[in-house]
Amino acid sequence: MPIFQIITPYPGTQMYQNYKEKGLITNENREKYNALHLIIKSDRYEPLLFQHKVLKSYTGVYSWKHIIARTVYNPKKLINLVTSLAFRNHLRAELEALEHDHEFDKSMFENIR
Repeated sequence: MPIFQIITPYPGTQMYQNYKEKGLITNENREKYNALHLIIKSDRYEPLLFQHKVLKSYTGVYSWKHIIARTVYNPKKLINLVTSLAFRNHLRAELEALEHDHEFDKSMFENIR
């Protein structure tokens, strides 16, 4: 099962301390420390756009087509199907909430690859 994660320096780790000392932590809200939010500075993307890009990619690999293909070839079909559907629902809800909460529109992504 595909799993995507955004690098997240968790509080209490050496990585967090290093990023904090360099001023690279952009968000102290602990609810965002879940490997789906960009909470460090990025030279390439603004954090919300990066998070959106990751969630769009992530939801893509949990499309019906991909779920069915993985389930057919998985020896533990039922657990794979149930887990895939749970991931699909969670990721779609995260993406919808992000788009709603931040009033995303397609024009925000015209020049982003």
